[in-house]
Amino acid sequence: MHLKSRIQKILRSEYPAERNWKGFIYWWLEANGYDYDVRRDRVDFVDGSGDGGIDVIAWPIESQSRNEVLVLQSKYFWQAPSSHDLQSFEAAVSALQGPLDEFQAWLSKCRVALHPTYRRLREERRRHRYIIIAPCRFDTGRKRAYRQNGIEVHDVET
Repeated sequence: MHLKSRIQKILRSEYPAERNWKGFIYWWLEANGYDYDVRRDRVDFVDGSGDGGIDVIAWPIESQSRNEVLVLQSKYFWQAPSSHDLQSFEAAVSALQGPLDEFQAWLSKCRVALHPTYRRLREERRRHRYIIIAPCRFDTGRKRAYRQNGIEVHDVET
């Protein structure tokens, strides 16, 4: 059975009330050692027009040993991410890590409702992990380039 089909089967049984892509995020977090199934209020789905290239922010849960903020771009249940999706995520990572004026310029292109969340994300002093989750395979050179910019790639190979 194709990997995507197997995951969809799991999602239908474990996350029946969630849309596939949200259920997938909860499943992915749990599969990677994050206990968000119980604390769903710690996961912000920010995807949509004007999201600045970010789909999900998972804030740390005090009781878990991993004390980091996860910033995700996930295209798992759709097509592979477009070059625009990837460039937008790279711009978001650069803005969140870069100088304030770069962050402000990036923020001005995002939905106003997301501004407080993104300001909080930038000000958060815990470690950030920037992750792209994709239903395709990235070549080794591209993965290496992302890693050099602090972005992890979780593709079908992962």
